[in-house]
Parts: sequence; structure tokens; C-alpha cells
Amino acid sequence: MAYSDNETAFTQFEARQMSPAIGAELIGADLTKPTDTLVSEVRAALLRYKVVFFRDQDITRAQHLAFARKFGELEIHPATPKEQPDREVLRIAHGPNSRGVENSWHSDVTWREEPSLGSILRAIELPPVGGDTLFECSSYDKLVIFSKDGRYWVMPPPERFFVDGGMMLAGKADRDQEYTMVYTDSSSGFTYMKRFTLGGFILEKEYRAATEGATVLLLQTGVPETIYVKYKPAKAQRIHQQMFQPTDIMVKSAKARGNQMTAKRIARIDTTKPRWWNDEDEAHKGHLL
Repeated sequence: MAYSDNETAFTQFEARQMSPAIGAELIGADLTKPTDTLVSEVRAALLRYKVVFFRDQDITRAQHLAFARKFGELEIHPATPKEQPDREVLRIAHGPNSRGVENSWHSDVTWREEPSLGSILRAIELPPVGGDTLFECSSYDKLVIFSKDGRYWVMPPPERFFVDGGMMLAGKADRDQEYTMVYTDSSSGFTYMKRFTLGGFILEKEYRAATEGATVLLLQTGVPETIYVKYKPAKAQRIHQQMFQPTDIMVKSAKARGNQMTAKRIARIDTTKPRWWNDEDEAHKGHLL
């Protein structure tokens, strides 16, 4: 069954697109009665919108499994306990004595040579925020993962990878991809800005894009037009905010120290004009040394 881009082509539900690029809510679908027509239209919607949502579905585990089997043979996730009944369902439950790790970066099973078509999540109780997909990757990609202290690793997509101190940025590794970083050196207290590319790398080796013990304040791909900085209050301090242009400095290697921005302590930093920016205060342009 073929469908045009006209959303009224669906007969079993109304498809309400949630963003220009991805996602739609399928309103009116009844998953307790997965007819061939409904399944065919859900499959078409999934191919079109990449992820689909069904609200207010009061279904049992058996009905959940029955609906999922309409799309093919079910996989048993490697993290499913062997003693659990209905092992095709990966149960995720947390409470005061079982803290969740799902908001840490992980790749699910997209790293497999033959990844699953998808997952059907039956949400019983949800937190208000969290669980966003950062990017899609395959087993053929290489990933770069940056920590909040400036360390980074390049590796094949892992099933799970723990970043001590927290992850700052993750994405597909490209030796020519440009990054902009702002970090504070732990020994001097000075803050530096740098533009860099990864260059060559050895898989799963630990590298540093900032000095040891540094605190990364900003890290992003590409180069922003302006970086806005607000300083922490200090005695006799005359300049409270500054703007810096990253294009004033050259692109160097990842191991380069970068250019000194300031010796003042930074309270806030952003790449777009933030609400905390005071237009009535004099806008001093920062100079990079």
C-alpha cells in the first residue's frame, strides 16, 4: 500500500507531525486491535516520520508483544535478565534504590552488523525530561567522545561507555571536523579559547584537548560568530561582560593550548545573545592573546 505526502491518506489514524525533520503522533490508532491495515499504515508512517507516538494506549504486556510481532521476529536484548518471563520485553524500572543510567550516553544496539528495525517502548511512568537521541550511527562509523575535563576518545560505537566526570560532546569522528572550545586551566586559573581539528587518531586511545585538570566551559562543532561571556563579581572589577570573535584565531591541532581569553572568573558563557546579557552595560570586545 502506497501513501503520498498528503497526511489524509491514512485511514486508521490522524498523523500529526511534531517537527519539520522527525516525529509524528498517530492520533486515533488502537493498538489493542492491530489489524493488517493498521500495521501497514503504521509501518508507512514510521518510514516517513522515523519515529511515531501513540498516546493513551491502555495495553497489556501480551498486547504489546502481539503488536510488536506484526513487524517481524522479536529480538531478545542482551541486557534482559535470563530469568525474566517474556524476555522479548526489556523492562526498565528505577526508584530510590535503583538509579537510572539511561540519561548517560549510550548507543542501544545500533552498533550491530544487523541492527533491529526499531524498538516499541511502552511507557508506564515517565520523567518530565530526558532521554533525547543525540545522533544516529552504524557499526561502520567511528565516534568521538569528549569529557568535561577536555579528554577525548575515538572508537567504534560501544554498547555502553562510561565517561568519568561527565560527557561534554559526542558525535561521528571526522579528522577534518572543526571544533571550538573554551576551557579554564586548573593551575593558572586562566581561560583559553581554541579552534582545532582532530587530525589523525588511534582508536580507543585517550587524548587531551585541554590541559590536565581543566574545566571545559564550552565545546561545539564549527565556529560560532560570537561568544558572550559574563564574569563573576569581583572587587574593583570594571568589566562585567565581554564578546569574543572565535574567527580572530587560527585553527590548530587538538593538543594546542589555544589563546588566552581572560584571567577573570567566568560565570556564564553562550554562543547566542542570552537573556542575561545586559544591553545597558558597555559591550567590551575581548582580545585573544
